Amino acid sequence: MHSSQRGSIALKTAVMMPVFGVVAAIGVDLAHALSVSQDIRSIADAAALSGASALGTQPSEVRSRAIALVGMHRPDGHSLTLHESDVEIGDWNPDSATFKPNEAGGNAVRVRLTLHMPTTFARLFGLSTIPTGGTAIASVAPAVQPQTGGPCSIYAGAGVKIEGQSRVDAYDSSLQSYQGQNVATASICSATDALIQNQAEVWTDISTFDGLFLQDLGRFFGQARSLEKAPPLFDVDWADVRKNNTNLQARCPACAQGPYKGTAPEEPDDVEEGSGHWVVDLSGSEVLTLPPGRYSFDKLVSAGTSRIVVPGPGLTEIYVEKNLSSTGEGFINQLRDPKLLRVYVKGTQVYQSGDTDFHGSIYAPHGKIDLTGQAHFYGAALAGLEVVFGGNMGVHIDVALDPWLGSLPTPGQRSGMTFRLVQ
Repeated sequence: MHSSQRGSIALKTAVMMPVFGVVAAIGVDLAHALSVSQDIRSIADAAALSGASALGTQPSEVRSRAIALVGMHRPDGHSLTLHESDVEIGDWNPDSATFKPNEAGGNAVRVRLTLHMPTTFARLFGLSTIPTGGTAIASVAPAVQPQTGGPCSIYAGAGVKIEGQSRVDAYDSSLQSYQGQNVATASICSATDALIQNQAEVWTDISTFDGLFLQDLGRFFGQARSLEKAPPLFDVDWADVRKNNTNLQARCPACAQGPYKGTAPEEPDDVEEGSGHWVVDLSGSEVLTLPPGRYSFDKLVSAGTSRIVVPGPGLTEIYVEKNLSSTGEGFINQLRDPKLLRVYVKGTQVYQSGDTDFHGSIYAPHGKIDLTGQAHFYGAALAGLEVVFGGNMGVHIDVALDPWLGSLPTPGQRSGMTFRLVQ
């Protein structure tokens, strides 16, 4: 290569370097803006749903709900402002997939949300912001849709949180085993609010009193419904459970101290708080087998590779007066039939993690239910406080279960409407 050619290439490179710098700077900021735009679209979805929940009232209420929801979010730390003019009431035509403004009596709400993202590198070359945003439409469901949702198979008195990469759907075990898709109508119900965040997906209905919120890349594919605050939940006759149970049927051959680290009291009055009666504290590779029956524990802890085996074919009911913590292999329902296992917890905390599937129902009228990990949950759950599904959980609501003895309200009746995202 001649020196003149080398000089020409060097000159061209020097000339193009600023161009390369501009392209790289804009590329970095564009990638960041694209990521934030996904969050904004989720917020727009939630705002449209919140506004639609007020259809049939005054237009000002529709806009107030949508604006209030947007004000609760700060994507990537940026404040969002939704103007009244960006919340439209209109008619949604599902056949033509068109929205026509109709302030007087529309069946849908359209929300346009924008944010001018400040740039980091591109501002060095004169580009200080990048416009980004999202549009969402939520519509009242067609008249052919039922006015009430499915049963409240997941219920929380103080909020539902679905996070991580969890996925929620529903099936009916009385008709068929789970086939890997949403095939039943079920409701996740909350006496306060519900939050879907990170990359979680929900394919069932959600019924709340205070609203549904989507954050990050959380997605919702069901119908949002209104729910009255629930009446007080029923409780268990714990004195009777302590006295009348089948604890002596439990088997744990490898347990160092037998199945229980304590003895059963002869009378309920003999039990003092924290006395340690019928304590189950499994560790290592200990295996506790609970044949069909009724079991009363002071507390239940499973760690290491320990596990609790429910062989069936009859119903096994487990009553825990304090907290339940399972970080081992958890509960193994050998027949994989959720109707064969019910767990009642009087304490304030139910925690389970790991990669062992759970088949059954959990009832904690005074506590929080926190399930996380890589496992699948087949069944129903009710908490007086919060219900949390995290990690990479597969949550498959079984609408065939009726563990709550009719104590739950029916979703969808406060406003007389159901509504869903349509665009």
